[in-house]
Amino acid sequence: MAKASVSKIKDFVSLNCGNQVWVGVDVHKATYHVAVLRGDGLVKDWSATASPQLLVKQLRSWEVEIGSVAYEAGPTGFGLARALEEAGIKAIVAPPSRIPRPVSKGAKTDRLDCIALAIYASKGMLKSIALPSRDQEAKRSLGRRRDQISREVRRTRQRIKSFLLVNGIAEPAGLRGWSNKGIEGLRTLELPEGHRYTLDSLLLDLDHHLVSRQIVDEQLKQLIDHHEDDRKAVDCMQTVPGVGIVTATKFRLEIFDPQRFRHPKEVACLVGLAPMDRRTGHQKGQAKLKPSGQKELRSLLVEAAWRLRAQEKWAREFYNRVLAANRIPQKAIVALARKLCIILWRICVETRPYRTSAV
Repeated sequence: MAKASVSKIKDFVSLNCGNQVWVGVDVHKATYHVAVLRGDGLVKDWSATASPQLLVKQLRSWEVEIGSVAYEAGPTGFGLARALEEAGIKAIVAPPSRIPRPVSKGAKTDRLDCIALAIYASKGMLKSIALPSRDQEAKRSLGRRRDQISREVRRTRQRIKSFLLVNGIAEPAGLRGWSNKGIEGLRTLELPEGHRYTLDSLLLDLDHHLVSRQIVDEQLKQLIDHHEDDRKAVDCMQTVPGVGIVTATKFRLEIFDPQRFRHPKEVACLVGLAPMDRRTGHQKGQAKLKPSGQKELRSLLVEAAWRLRAQEKWAREFYNRVLAANRIPQKAIVALARKLCIILWRICVETRPYRTSAV
């Protein structure tokens, strides 16, 4: 993509005869690849340094109306979108899964990508993801850090069990549930010196991750307690049988603004609990879950659904009704998890305790 002078770009835009222009940006760590689409269909593209402030300054120097600036959500975050919105320019941060793609693969370059974004934006074919505030994003990042640590805990536990299995070492009592008795049994196993050092190293990793997770849990509690709206919502969600502080906190941080959803299905889609109908012609299709959304939150909701089923009569009846229809326990519990997700969303919106009569 060739570099273009600021004056040439401004001259190109000024010939738009008062019509709107649309901008597409292919965002990278060091560079922006930018394309501007005029109302008459002509396009000008160029490369620039990856600086939100410099790009906003350039856009504001144009004496035309900018319909929107679109770019694909990715590892560079929301810095550009926030800079654009603060300057009064509409920003579209498009999720990659929602950007139209050609059926057959063709040429793919940064130039073609940013031009395509500008064209899609001009036709209203792009929908932006919700943009969290800086404070909301900061709290959510700590919640996702907890997810990372939890994954490391699971991986380390799996490594320990794999180590015992490959070396023919019997698991001590209590290790199935990773109780204190089971972990203490690992520390007291009589092993050859090399095996002992290996197991001690794995246990040291496990202790480190567990302590790190405990610290993050305390920090999350402090963050929630410092914001009254968050604290009330988390407290109200914990009145639902089977929902603890971890699930309630994760749900609040990922939803962050429950009023933005207009329909319960939108919440289920965000979490990845909304089945997608697949059919052709007059044949009856099967609805399947699309692997999207927040995987960790979806997992927590499914676990909470099992506990809810055990404690609430209506939840057992709902689970049994779905199970009788398809004979697949996994589908039945996912359906209950979807219902639980919607209940938690309504509780967040209304800031009220759980009521069985409202289900």
